[in-house]
Amino acid sequence: MYTLAAQRGMLVKQHNMIWSQQQPYWVNSANATTAEKNWFSAYANEFSPNLIDVVNEPLDGPPTYASGLPDGGTSSSSYGGFGWVVQAYQLASADFPRATLLINDYGILASATKTAQYMSLINVLKSKGLIDGIGLEAHGLENVSSTTIQSNLNKLDELDLPIYISEYDLNQTSDQAQLTQMESQFPIFYTNSMVQGITLWDFVDGQTYQPNANLLYANGNPRPAMQWLETYMNPGGTVIDSGAVRLVSSSSGLPAGTIAIDFGGGTLRYSAAGITLANALQLNDNSSYLDINGQSAARYSGNITGGGSLTIENTAGSTNNTLVMTGADTAFGITTLDGNVRVLLDSEPGISGSGVITGAVTVNAGAVFGGTGTVSNTVTVAGALSPGDGGYGTLRIQNLALANSSKLDFTLNAADAVAGTGGNSFVVSTNVTLGSGVTIDITPGIDFGAGVYSLLSFSDTLFNSADLTSWTVNGPAGFNYQLTDSAGLISLNVTAVPEPATLGLLAWAIGALLLLARPRSVKNIT
Repeated sequence: MYTLAAQRGMLVKQHNMIWSQQQPYWVNSANATTAEKNWFSAYANEFSPNLIDVVNEPLDGPPTYASGLPDGGTSSSSYGGFGWVVQAYQLASADFPRATLLINDYGILASATKTAQYMSLINVLKSKGLIDGIGLEAHGLENVSSTTIQSNLNKLDELDLPIYISEYDLNQTSDQAQLTQMESQFPIFYTNSMVQGITLWDFVDGQTYQPNANLLYANGNPRPAMQWLETYMNPGGTVIDSGAVRLVSSSSGLPAGTIAIDFGGGTLRYSAAGITLANALQLNDNSSYLDINGQSAARYSGNITGGGSLTIENTAGSTNNTLVMTGADTAFGITTLDGNVRVLLDSEPGISGSGVITGAVTVNAGAVFGGTGTVSNTVTVAGALSPGDGGYGTLRIQNLALANSSKLDFTLNAADAVAGTGGNSFVVSTNVTLGSGVTIDITPGIDFGAGVYSLLSFSDTLFNSADLTSWTVNGPAGFNYQLTDSAGLISLNVTAVPEPATLGLLAWAIGALLLLARPRSVKNIT
C-alpha cells in the first residue's frame, strides 16, 4: 500500500509510532529505551511517510514500561509526567527529519478541560521544536454542540500549529440527524484557517468504527450527509465515491460542474436515451467507469482530466449501443473499452481540438473503437477498429497495435480517391503493428466498385507486414480483394469478377474462333 501511494504521489501518514494502550508484550521498563530506538530506526529504514502520529492518545496515561524511560512518566517530573512523550519525539525528529510530526488524541473538541491538558503537553513539545502539527480525533461529537466544538478549536488555534481533524465520523441511525450534524459541524473545520486536513474515519456500510457512522448505504448509494458533503466540497459538481452511482436521468444530465470519480469502483451511468453529458470528468482513481448502459444516442462532450484511468462499459447485455465522444481535450490515462461497447470519437468542425484522447486506449474483444478524432498515444485493438464518423473520414492514431484475430471496419465509396476522402474511411498512424488473422469488413458506398482503396498509412514503421497474407477481407460479392503494403500505405485492390453469363459468351466466342481457325479439308469432285 505504501509503494502504491508513493508511486501515485499521494501523502502517506503513519498512524502511529507509540500508543500507550498497545505495545508488544516483551517490552518492559528494563529494555524500554532500546526497544523504542530499534523500532523507530527499523521503520525509518523501510518507509519515509509524509506525516507521522508520533504518539497517539497520550492523555490516557503513560505506557506500562514508562518507568524505564526518562522522566518515568510521573507527574512530579520536569516534563509534567510526559518525559516518555518527549523521548518519542526526539527519536522521531532524528529518524524522520523530513516528516511532519503530529500528536493525536480524542475527546479534545468536546471538553474544555481536556483541551487545556492537551495544550499544556503540546507547549512542552513546541518549546523544544519537536512538533509540527496537532491531530484531533473527532469521534463522539453526535451530542456536542457546535458552540463547544468552535470554542475548543479556537483555543487550539492559539498554538499556531497546523491542525488535522484526524478521525471524523457521525454515528447516527437517522439519516436526517446525521445530515443536520454534518451541515453544522463540517464547515467549522473546513473554514478554519489552521485546519490543514480532515479525515473521514470509514464511510462504507458494515466497515465503520461505529455501527451507524457509514456515509454510504449497503448498495453503495450515498446517505444524505454524503450527498450534502459532495455538494459542499464541489459546488455545482458531483463526486462519485466507491460503489456510488450517479444516474443521468434526464436530457440535461447531471448538474453543471466537474464530476470527480474517487476511491475506485465509482461509476457514472447513463440511464436514459439521447443524453449528452457535458460535465467535466476528473479521474482520481484507476477504477473509474463510464457505463452507457444500453442507451441509444449517448454522447459525451466534456473534458476528462486527472491521473486516473477510465473504463467505458455497456452493462445492458448484448446491445452494442454507441457512445460518441466530442471532448475538446480528453487528456487522461489509459482508457479501456470493455465488452460490447462501441465508442466513436467525433472531431466536430469549428471546435478546436475536439475528439482528442491523449492517453492510451485498449479495445477489448467485443468492443469497437473509431471515429474521426485523434489519439495521440497507442491504441491496442483486440476487438474492432472502425475509422470514420458515420462511415466516412479519417481516424488519427500515434501508434496502432492490431492483435491477432482483431477486426477492421471500413466504409468505402469511390476507388482511387485521395485517402480519407471520396466517402471513404481511413486510418493514419506513426507506427503500426499487425497481428495475424485480422478480418477486414467492407461496407460499400453507392459508388463502390473496382479500383484501389487506401486503408491505412504509417509514417515510421510497419511491423509484421507478412501477416497481411493471413488476413481475410469480407466485402460485396462479385469482387476479388487483395491487400498490399508499399511506401507507407496499406491498400486494398478490388477487381471485378466476370459474371457467369459473360463467361459463357466468352467461351462460345473463343470456341467459334477456334473452329474458324481449323484448316478445311479439300474434296475432289468428279
